[in-house]
Amino acid sequence: MNRSDFWKIIAQSDVNGADQAEVLEKLLAQRPADAVRAFAVHWGELMNEAYRRDLWAAAYVILGGCSDDGFTDFRYWLIGRGEAVYRAARSNPDTLVGAASESFPSYEELGYAAHRAYESVTGEELHFERDPVYPELTGPTWETEDDLARLLPELWHRFAPEWHSDE
Repeated sequence: MNRSDFWKIIAQSDVNGADQAEVLEKLLAQRPADAVRAFAVHWGELMNEAYRRDLWAAAYVILGGCSDDGFTDFRYWLIGRGEAVYRAARSNPDTLVGAASESFPSYEELGYAAHRAYESVTGEELHFERDPVYPELTGPTWETEDDLARLLPELWHRFAPEWHSDE
């Protein structure tokens, strides 16, 4: 499976009114085990590519704070929004202002769909030959809310008033 096929499956799983994690799991469960495994590998690669300070800053602004687990769930959601949103956000996280206004930017269950589908297909848990290698956090640094306002002006303007007060 290549990345193009990966993104096609993500797009097919995003059906209005349906639980995307359930739809994705069903779509994957119709494929051979090696295809489900390849999908999970691509998923992990995209998660690693999105392990960036500026995307964590975006999650922090949108959600009003963001733990490491919260950032994982945010990246699950980001991948679920599809290739165009994902690529735009990697280039400029401020582009998430529209997508984050349309749906809650956290989706833990989506991250488990491939594992559940693999177990459905094979009767076994999905394991990889080696432990995952977690990347180093990259991208522009930020330490204060002033930094966030400068780094992500669109997101800050849209979401910070919901949780932030200058009192």
